[in-house]
Amino acid sequence: LLDDQTGQIDLPADADCVQPDAGAEGYYRWQIDKDQFYALVDDMGSLDEKEKMALLGNSSALLEARKLSLEDYMLVLTGLLDDTHPLVLLGAVNAAIAIGSKYVNESNAAAYARFVNAEMGYLFAEVGIETREGDSETMIQLRPRLLRLIGQYGASPEVVAAVAEKAELYLADKDAVDGNLAQEVLRVTALNDDGDFYDKYVGAYRASKDLGHRVTILRAIYFKNPDVIKRALDFSISDEVLAGHASYALGYYPTLLDDHEIIYEWIAENVDAYLAKIPESSRPGLPTTLAGRCNEKNLALLEEFFADRDEVFAASLNRQLENLRSCIDSRNYNADALMEFLARYE
Repeated sequence: LLDDQTGQIDLPADADCVQPDAGAEGYYRWQIDKDQFYALVDDMGSLDEKEKMALLGNSSALLEARKLSLEDYMLVLTGLLDDTHPLVLLGAVNAAIAIGSKYVNESNAAAYARFVNAEMGYLFAEVGIETREGDSETMIQLRPRLLRLIGQYGASPEVVAAVAEKAELYLADKDAVDGNLAQEVLRVTALNDDGDFYDKYVGAYRASKDLGHRVTILRAIYFKNPDVIKRALDFSISDEVLAGHASYALGYYPTLLDDHEIIYEWIAENVDAYLAKIPESSRPGLPTTLAGRCNEKNLALLEEFFADRDEVFAASLNRQLENLRSCIDSRNYNADALMEFLARYE
């Protein structure tokens, strides 16, 4: 199509919309003007599955480059959440989780929950919580991700109750729940529990002789009760947990909590024990483990904690400081646009 660095291609005058990467076979990013973009979003039904996924990926890149607003990005995302193809849905659900992880905090969590409930309620009713005979590999991957999106960012008592029932079964018998669902079932239950389930998790961990079962439980200790967080962190460096698994709790909590103060209170008291527990090769990555969710307070806590510490942490620390500053900048830049989009779900 092009035989020089730049060129011009004539398009049919009566074209309803333009898809600049037909068949999703091009290795490039593209941008079209707003009217053409809205026309393409309105006509997404005419795209095949690969083109829809490419549209989402290209829109994500434009969002990061600030060439597409978050509000317009959400138009693409919601359009794909209405799709019927499991591969498209999987990409859209993962994108919605990523938006939640990066942009959702206490100030907009309720609004984002309304969006998730409105867009995901019908899908959960269709996909369900049970693996079904004849499920495609993509559907098997989609179901736990959908549970995670609804369970972490939505507000559905029905989903929480159904998942908690499955968690009880899995804790008692690892074969009672499909292994593809077990981890998210436990995570969602922990996220929505006040901490009462924690002792059941630890009890099941201690009772199990199956390493996979034990690892799944450790990877799902997502309780947000402050007392439970401290107990979970203490347990992670106990003799009952293998060295290679000791970083799970400390690695997950920074990605879940908006306020990392409780994490730094614990690590300040236990840093020597923690570093002695984990494999030596993992020690320089402690700043990466602690980085997690971005905001000014967490950035300051990270800087302060490592201000007078060994140079071995410098490379990881510098990367994470840069990542957090970039993330904070992006959150601030897109905050109003996200709320403008979410306002339509009030």
